[in-house]
Amino acid sequence: MLSVLQYGFVPDHATPAFITRRGLSLVMEVSIHQDPFEYTVVDNFMSDERFAVIKELADEEKSKFEPNCRCGKYIRWVDEDLIPESEQWYGDTKGLKKAMHWAICPPDYTYELHIDPWWRLHTMVLYIDGKTGTQLHSNDSEGIYPQLPNKESNYVKEVEWKENRLFLHNPAPKTWHTYATAKDELRVVIQAFLIDPKQVPEGRGELDHLIDPTQ
Repeated sequence: MLSVLQYGFVPDHATPAFITRRGLSLVMEVSIHQDPFEYTVVDNFMSDERFAVIKELADEEKSKFEPNCRCGKYIRWVDEDLIPESEQWYGDTKGLKKAMHWAICPPDYTYELHIDPWWRLHTMVLYIDGKTGTQLHSNDSEGIYPQLPNKESNYVKEVEWKENRLFLHNPAPKTWHTYATAKDELRVVIQAFLIDPKQVPEGRGELDHLIDPTQ
C-alpha cells in the first residue's frame, strides 16, 4: 500500500497561532484503525470558524441539489481547494495531483459496495451535513474498480457520522465500503483525492485539467 499519510503532521514547535492560521482545530483527535483495513479518522478537523465557512458553502450546494450522475447522486468537481488544511497530511507528493468534488446523496439512497478506482492513491471524505457514515466490509474479492465483489461480504463497522470528521484511507484491494442515507437525509460531503495523472483512464473529462498531455 502506498503510504501518503503523515501522521502527527503538526510540528512539535507549533504554537496555537501556527495551528489556527492553517484553519486546523486545537482539539483535533486522530485515531488510526486496522479493521477491516487501514484507515484514519480525524475528529474536529477544522477550527469552528473554518468549518462554519464550509457549512455555508454546503448550504449553497444543497440549493443546487439535483441528481446529475448515473449513480443517482449530485457531484460537482471543483478547481479550487476547498480544504487546503488537508495539505498538512501529505508528504512528498511529487507528480501527483489533488482533485475534489462535492457529493450529495438524496434521501433513502444506497451506494453499492465498492473499492475506489486504482488511480486514486488516497481518498479523504469530510463529513459536513447528514446522519449516516461509511460502512466498512470484510470481503476477500480481488476485483478492481468498477468490479463488484464476487464473494460474500461481512459488515464490520461504520465510521459513524460526525460533523467536521475526516475519514481517510488508501484505496487498495479489499478496501470495500459503502454508504447510505435515511429517508429524511441529504448526505453532504467533500471528497478529495490524490491522483496519479498517468493512471487516469480516458473519458474522465472532469479530470482533464489535471493531466499533463506531455506525459
